[in-house]
Amino acid sequence: MIYQITSEKDIERLREKSKNCIVIVGGEPVITNQTLSICKKYFETINFGLETISLDLNTTISDLGPIFSDGSLFNNSTLYNISLVTGKISDNVKTTITHSISNRIGDFFIINVKTDSKDFKKTTWFKLLTSPMTDSRSFFKSRSDHRKIEIPKSFSASINSASQSPYCRFTN
Repeated sequence: MIYQITSEKDIERLREKSKNCIVIVGGEPVITNQTLSICKKYFETINFGLETISLDLNTTISDLGPIFSDGSLFNNSTLYNISLVTGKISDNVKTTITHSISNRIGDFFIINVKTDSKDFKKTTWFKLLTSPMTDSRSFFKSRSDHRKIEIPKSFSASINSASQSPYCRFTN
């Protein structure tokens, strides 16, 4: 579960595995800054936009609406750098972001949680981010549509229900 982003190749490996989110846990500035720097540089070279979001307990779903609405004329992919200022956010905001991660396949999300990894693992936020998909058919359909790949109807899939999310990798 713990994974260190040390180069752009690490990001490429994650994307090859159809993961579009990393979670940085802990307030270690060196690791946080290194991970953010590598990610920003990588996604800038492939023409991703950058959206920085700071969340706290006062953040509402209506605050996120304009951020996640796709108002781009060119429909470019976006790198979302999400920082949890206080470590606590409302359940509605957690759910909205989790759904955005699963539905915005062409985008990439960095979630920076400044709490201890042991404390973070006890939160509902961690459970939401690591829960396996309940409908594997829709997961593979959305991925194949995005990649423009046709999957035979006879194809059946199972998702590894271990502690790793189909979308996220964690680093601390």
